[in-house]
Amino acid sequence: MAHAFRATASTLTPEMNPAWTNLALAQAYHGNFAPASASVARARALAPEEPSVRLTSAWIKLMSRNLNAAEAEIATWDTSDLRTLRMQALDVRVVIQRERGQDRAADATIQRRLP
Repeated sequence: MAHAFRATASTLTPEMNPAWTNLALAQAYHGNFAPASASVARARALAPEEPSVRLTSAWIKLMSRNLNAAEAEIATWDTSDLRTLRMQALDVRVVIQRERGQDRAADATIQRRLP
C-alpha cells in the first residue's frame, strides 16, 4: 500500500507537502524508516516551517526509536509562537519520557498547563 501511495504522491502531487508527510507515516507504520525519513525530507524541502511537517518528522524519529533525535526535533517548540507546536512538544516529550522509563517525569509533563 505504501508503495502504491508513493506512486500516487510523487506522480500526482509532488509539490504538496501533505502527500509526502502522509507517505512518510505510511512507510513508518510498515517499518520502512529510511524511506520515511526521505519522504519527510522531501516535505521539509517544500514547507520547512509547516507544523504538520515538523510533527511528522518528530513522530518518525520516535517510531524508529531515535529518541535523542526526536528530542532535538522538539527542543525549540516550547518557545514557539504556535500553540499547536507547544502542545505537540508536550505529547512528544511524554512519549520520549515513557520510552526511557521516566514515568514520574512523564506524569509531571502531562500535568503541565499551557498559558
